[in-house]
Amino acid sequence: MLKSRDRKENSLHWERHSSLFQKLRKIRVIGSIPPHRLNPTALGFQANERCEYHSGATGHNTDNCWTLKGAI
Repeated sequence: MLKSRDRKENSLHWERHSSLFQKLRKIRVIGSIPPHRLNPTALGFQANERCEYHSGATGHNTDNCWTLKGAI
């Protein structure tokens, strides 16, 4: 059986990165960074998706941001 602390730590693994980013930004632990220069013809580029961590840049959404995942 998981202890209370273990449950809390495990819940962070399942929280969406966009939600976690908002919480960390609110307490000033992390902030937006300048957008990357992305190739719109690259495989996986999503013109309709925006990343809050990359200052609203197009190409991917905040939950799929590998740079944010590394920062968290």
